[in-house]
Amino acid sequence: MISSSAHPGDPALLELNDVSVHFGQRSAIEDISATIRPAEIVSLVGQNGAGKSTILRVIAGILPPSHGVARLRGTRIGCPDPSVVYVPQRAGVDWTFPVSVLDVAMMGCFRRQPRWRPRGAADRQAALHALDQVGIAHLAPVQIGTLSGGQQQRVFLARAILQGGDLMLLDEPFGGVDAPTQELLLSLFRGFRAQGMTILFATHDLTQAAQISDRILLVNRRTVALGPPSEVLTEENLRQTFGGQAILVPAHSSSELQVATAARMVELQDAR
Repeated sequence: MISSSAHPGDPALLELNDVSVHFGQRSAIEDISATIRPAEIVSLVGQNGAGKSTILRVIAGILPPSHGVARLRGTRIGCPDPSVVYVPQRAGVDWTFPVSVLDVAMMGCFRRQPRWRPRGAADRQAALHALDQVGIAHLAPVQIGTLSGGQQQRVFLARAILQGGDLMLLDEPFGGVDAPTQELLLSLFRGFRAQGMTILFATHDLTQAAQISDRILLVNRRTVALGPPSEVLTEENLRQTFGGQAILVPAHSSSELQVATAARMVELQDAR
Protein backbone atom coordinates (compact mmCIF):
# COMPACT_ATOMS: atom_id res chain seq x y z
CA MET A 1 0.00 0.00 0.00
CA ILE A 2 1.26 3.48 -0.85
CA SER A 3 1.17 5.93 2.03
CA SER A 4 -1.54 8.56 2.03
CA SER A 5 -0.67 12.23 2.12
CA ALA A 6 -3.37 12.64 4.78
CA HIS A 7 -2.37 12.87 8.43
CA PRO A 8 -4.41 12.14 11.58
CA GLY A 9 -4.35 15.83 12.50
CA ASP A 10 -5.76 16.98 9.15
CA PRO A 11 -9.22 18.59 9.27
CA ALA A 12 -12.03 16.24 8.25
CA LEU A 13 -13.26 16.37 4.68
CA LEU A 14 -16.27 14.18 5.44
CA GLU A 15 -18.04 13.43 8.72
CA LEU A 16 -20.84 10.96 9.33
CA ASN A 17 -22.40 11.31 12.77
CA ASP A 18 -24.91 8.61 13.79
CA VAL A 19 -26.39 8.48 10.28
CA SER A 20 -29.44 6.24 9.89
CA VAL A 21 -31.67 5.61 6.89
CA HIS A 22 -35.08 3.94 7.12
CA PHE A 23 -37.35 2.88 4.27
CA GLY A 24 -40.73 2.60 5.94
CA GLN A 25 -40.32 0.02 8.69
CA ARG A 26 -37.07 -1.30 7.24
CA SER A 27 -33.74 -0.02 8.47
CA ALA A 28 -31.02 0.20 5.81
CA ILE A 29 -28.29 1.63 8.06
CA GLU A 30 -28.17 2.55 11.75
CA ASP A 31 -25.89 5.02 13.53
CA ILE A 32 -23.09 5.05 10.96
CA SER A 33 -20.23 7.23 12.18
CA ALA A 34 -16.94 7.89 10.40
CA THR A 35 -14.48 10.66 9.68
CA ILE A 36 -12.60 10.79 6.38
CA ARG A 37 -9.71 13.14 5.70
CA PRO A 38 -8.50 14.76 2.47
CA ALA A 39 -6.24 12.83 0.11
CA GLU A 40 -6.80 9.31 1.36
CA ILE A 41 -8.26 6.13 -0.11
CA VAL A 42 -10.91 4.47 2.04
CA SER A 43 -12.69 1.24 1.12
CA LEU A 44 -16.22 0.56 2.35
CA VAL A 45 -16.49 -3.16 3.04
CA GLY A 46 -19.48 -5.29 4.05
CA GLN A 47 -21.68 -8.13 2.90
CA ASN A 48 -24.63 -7.71 0.52
CA GLY A 49 -27.33 -5.68 2.24
CA ALA A 50 -24.91 -4.12 4.73
CA GLY A 51 -25.79 -0.60 3.57
CA LYS A 52 -22.72 0.31 1.51
CA SER A 53 -24.69 1.78 -1.41
CA THR A 54 -26.98 3.63 0.99
CA ILE A 55 -24.01 5.26 2.70
CA LEU A 56 -22.58 6.41 -0.62
CA ARG A 57 -25.92 7.85 -1.72
CA VAL A 58 -26.20 9.82 1.54
CA ILE A 59 -22.73 11.27 1.02
CA ALA A 60 -23.56 12.08 -2.61
CA GLY A 61 -26.56 14.12 -1.43
CA ILE A 62 -29.01 11.84 -3.25
CA LEU A 63 -30.60 10.26 -0.17
CA PRO A 64 -31.35 12.24 3.00
CA PRO A 65 -30.65 10.55 6.35
CA SER A 66 -33.63 9.63 8.51
CA HIS A 67 -31.53 10.48 11.56
CA GLY A 68 -28.07 11.85 12.19
CA VAL A 69 -26.07 14.18 10.00
CA ALA A 70 -23.50 13.97 7.19
CA ARG A 71 -21.16 16.93 6.74
CA LEU A 72 -18.81 17.87 3.91
CA ARG A 73 -16.12 20.36 5.01
CA GLY A 74 -18.24 21.09 8.07
CA THR A 75 -21.40 21.88 6.09
CA ARG A 76 -24.43 19.64 6.34
CA ILE A 77 -25.05 17.65 3.15
CA GLY A 78 -28.51 18.43 1.82
CA CYS A 79 -28.11 18.06 -1.93
CA PRO A 80 -25.48 16.96 -4.47
CA ASP A 81 -22.28 18.98 -4.26
CA PRO A 82 -20.25 19.82 -7.42
CA SER A 83 -17.06 18.74 -5.69
CA VAL A 84 -18.38 15.21 -5.10
CA VAL A 85 -18.22 12.74 -7.99
CA TYR A 86 -20.51 9.72 -7.63
CA VAL A 87 -19.96 6.61 -9.79
CA PRO A 88 -22.88 4.18 -9.29
CA GLN A 89 -22.92 0.45 -9.87
CA ARG A 90 -23.04 -0.57 -13.51
CA ALA A 91 -26.03 -2.82 -12.80
CA GLY A 92 -28.22 0.24 -12.23
CA VAL A 93 -27.61 1.71 -15.69
CA ASP A 94 -29.77 1.26 -18.80
CA TRP A 95 -27.11 0.05 -21.21
CA THR A 96 -29.63 -0.18 -24.08
CA PHE A 97 -29.93 3.61 -24.26
CA PRO A 98 -28.76 4.74 -27.74
CA VAL A 99 -25.73 6.82 -26.76
CA SER A 100 -22.10 6.40 -27.64
CA VAL A 101 -19.09 6.05 -25.39
CA LEU A 102 -18.12 9.63 -26.24
CA ASP A 103 -21.64 10.89 -25.38
CA VAL A 104 -21.46 9.32 -21.92
CA ALA A 105 -17.97 10.65 -21.25
CA MET A 106 -19.02 14.17 -22.28
CA MET A 107 -21.73 14.11 -19.61
CA GLY A 108 -18.88 14.86 -17.24
CA CYS A 109 -18.74 18.38 -18.71
CA PHE A 110 -22.25 19.24 -17.48
CA ARG A 111 -20.98 20.53 -14.15
CA ARG A 112 -18.90 23.13 -15.93
CA GLN A 113 -21.74 24.54 -18.02
CA PRO A 114 -25.53 24.17 -18.35
CA ARG A 115 -26.97 20.96 -19.83
CA TRP A 116 -28.92 22.88 -22.47
CA ARG A 117 -25.80 24.44 -23.97
CA PRO A 118 -24.46 22.49 -26.98
CA ARG A 119 -21.19 20.69 -26.41
CA GLY A 120 -18.31 22.34 -28.23
CA ALA A 121 -15.06 21.17 -29.72
CA ALA A 122 -13.21 21.80 -26.43
CA ASP A 123 -15.58 19.48 -24.55
CA ARG A 124 -15.18 16.82 -27.23
CA GLN A 125 -11.40 17.00 -27.02
CA ALA A 126 -11.49 16.88 -23.23
CA ALA A 127 -13.73 13.80 -23.36
CA LEU A 128 -11.46 12.08 -25.88
CA HIS A 129 -8.47 12.83 -23.67
CA ALA A 130 -10.26 11.32 -20.65
CA LEU A 131 -11.14 8.23 -22.69
CA ASP A 132 -7.51 7.97 -23.73
CA GLN A 133 -6.47 8.07 -20.06
CA VAL A 134 -8.57 4.96 -19.42
CA GLY A 135 -7.44 3.27 -22.63
CA ILE A 136 -10.64 3.30 -24.70
CA ALA A 137 -10.44 6.38 -26.92
CA HIS A 138 -10.72 4.04 -29.92
CA LEU A 139 -14.22 3.06 -28.70
CA ALA A 140 -15.57 6.64 -28.70
CA PRO A 141 -18.23 6.09 -31.40
CA VAL A 142 -19.40 2.70 -30.05
CA GLN A 143 -22.83 2.27 -28.42
CA ILE A 144 -22.31 1.72 -24.68
CA GLY A 145 -24.41 -1.44 -24.51
CA THR A 146 -21.99 -3.36 -26.72
CA LEU A 147 -19.08 -2.93 -24.31
CA SER A 148 -17.73 -5.47 -21.85
CA GLY A 149 -18.10 -4.89 -18.13
CA GLY A 150 -14.55 -3.63 -17.83
CA GLN A 151 -14.98 -1.25 -20.74
CA GLN A 152 -18.22 0.11 -19.28
CA GLN A 153 -16.46 0.80 -16.00
CA ARG A 154 -13.74 2.66 -17.89
CA VAL A 155 -16.39 4.88 -19.51
CA PHE A 156 -17.67 5.77 -16.04
CA LEU A 157 -14.14 6.61 -14.97
CA ALA A 158 -13.61 8.85 -17.99
CA ARG A 159 -16.80 10.73 -17.16
CA ALA A 160 -15.66 11.04 -13.53
CA ILE A 161 -12.28 12.42 -14.62
CA LEU A 162 -14.08 15.17 -16.57
CA GLN A 163 -16.28 16.03 -13.59
CA GLY A 164 -13.27 16.85 -11.46
CA GLY A 165 -14.07 17.34 -7.78
CA ASP A 166 -12.08 16.39 -4.71
CA LEU A 167 -14.17 13.50 -3.37
CA MET A 168 -14.91 10.49 -5.56
CA LEU A 169 -17.49 7.88 -4.50
CA LEU A 170 -17.49 4.56 -6.36
CA ASP A 171 -20.00 1.75 -5.81
CA GLU A 172 -18.42 -1.67 -6.47
CA PRO A 173 -15.95 -0.45 -9.12
CA PHE A 174 -14.16 -3.82 -9.19
CA GLY A 175 -17.32 -5.86 -9.72
CA GLY A 176 -17.32 -7.89 -12.93
CA VAL A 177 -14.29 -6.24 -14.51
CA ASP A 178 -11.23 -7.89 -16.02
CA ALA A 179 -7.75 -7.91 -14.51
CA PRO A 180 -6.38 -5.08 -16.72
CA THR A 181 -9.26 -2.82 -15.66
CA GLN A 182 -8.64 -3.68 -12.01
CA GLU A 183 -5.00 -2.68 -12.41
CA LEU A 184 -6.06 0.52 -14.17
CA LEU A 185 -8.41 1.36 -11.31
CA LEU A 186 -5.68 0.87 -8.73
CA SER A 187 -3.30 3.07 -10.74
CA LEU A 188 -5.91 5.80 -11.23
CA PHE A 189 -6.85 5.77 -7.55
CA ARG A 190 -3.23 6.32 -6.57
CA GLY A 191 -2.91 9.09 -9.13
CA PHE A 192 -6.09 10.81 -7.90
CA ARG A 193 -4.84 10.64 -4.32
CA ALA A 194 -1.49 12.14 -5.35
CA GLN A 195 -3.47 15.07 -6.79
CA GLY A 196 -5.22 15.60 -3.46
CA MET A 197 -8.47 13.76 -4.18
CA THR A 198 -10.17 11.53 -1.62
CA ILE A 199 -11.48 8.16 -2.82
CA LEU A 200 -14.24 6.23 -1.05
CA PHE A 201 -15.26 3.01 -2.75
CA ALA A 202 -17.53 0.10 -1.85
CA THR A 203 -16.16 -3.35 -2.58
CA HIS A 204 -16.49 -7.07 -1.90
CA ASP A 205 -12.87 -7.65 -2.82
CA LEU A 206 -10.99 -7.76 0.47
CA THR A 207 -7.65 -8.30 -1.24
CA GLN A 208 -8.03 -5.18 -3.38
CA ALA A 209 -9.26 -3.21 -0.36
CA ALA A 210 -6.20 -4.15 1.70
CA GLN A 211 -3.79 -3.45 -1.16
CA ILE A 212 -4.98 0.03 -2.08
CA SER A 213 -6.70 1.44 1.01
CA ASP A 214 -5.17 3.75 3.56
CA ARG A 215 -8.09 2.80 5.78
CA ILE A 216 -10.97 0.32 5.64
CA LEU A 217 -14.48 1.09 6.90
CA LEU A 218 -16.17 -2.19 7.87
CA VAL A 219 -19.96 -1.97 8.08
CA ASN A 220 -22.85 -4.29 8.80
CA ARG A 221 -25.66 -1.72 8.81
CA ARG A 222 -23.66 -0.14 11.63
CA THR A 223 -20.04 0.91 11.83
CA VAL A 224 -17.93 -2.09 12.81
CA ALA A 225 -14.45 -0.58 12.50
CA LEU A 226 -12.49 2.11 10.71
CA GLY A 227 -8.73 2.07 10.44
CA PRO A 228 -5.68 0.78 8.56
CA PRO A 229 -6.11 -2.71 7.06
CA SER A 230 -3.54 -4.21 9.44
CA GLU A 231 -5.60 -3.02 12.41
CA VAL A 232 -9.21 -3.61 11.36
CA LEU A 233 -8.94 -7.01 9.64
CA THR A 234 -9.21 -8.93 12.90
CA GLU A 235 -11.19 -12.06 13.64
CA GLU A 236 -13.74 -10.23 15.78
CA ASN A 237 -14.26 -7.38 13.32
CA LEU A 238 -14.67 -9.79 10.42
CA ARG A 239 -17.12 -11.88 12.41
CA GLN A 240 -19.22 -8.78 13.15
CA THR A 241 -19.03 -7.68 9.52
CA PHE A 242 -19.83 -10.98 7.81
CA GLY A 243 -21.76 -12.89 10.48
CA GLY A 244 -21.18 -16.32 11.92
CA GLN A 245 -19.49 -17.87 8.88
CA ALA A 246 -16.03 -17.13 10.22
CA ILE A 247 -12.68 -18.88 9.99
CA LEU A 248 -10.52 -18.36 13.05
CA VAL A 249 -7.49 -16.17 12.49
CA PRO A 250 -4.37 -16.78 14.64
CA ALA A 251 -3.59 -13.84 16.90
CA HIS A 252 -0.23 -13.18 15.24
CA SER A 253 -1.23 -13.90 11.66
CA SER A 254 -0.01 -11.69 8.86
CA SER A 255 -2.22 -9.17 7.12
CA GLU A 256 -2.02 -11.40 4.02
CA LEU A 257 -3.55 -14.30 5.95
CA GLN A 258 -6.19 -12.01 7.40
CA VAL A 259 -7.15 -10.84 3.92
CA ALA A 260 -7.32 -14.43 2.66
CA THR A 261 -9.49 -15.32 5.63
CA ALA A 262 -11.82 -12.41 4.97
CA ALA A 263 -12.10 -13.36 1.31
CA ARG A 264 -12.97 -16.92 2.28
CA MET A 265 -15.62 -15.59 4.66
CA VAL A 266 -17.20 -13.66 1.80
CA GLU A 267 -17.28 -16.84 -0.30
CA LEU A 268 -18.99 -18.72 2.51
CA GLN A 269 -21.47 -15.90 3.03
CA ASP A 270 -22.37 -15.81 -0.68
CA ALA A 271 -22.87 -19.57 -0.71
CA ARG A 272 -25.43 -19.57 2.10
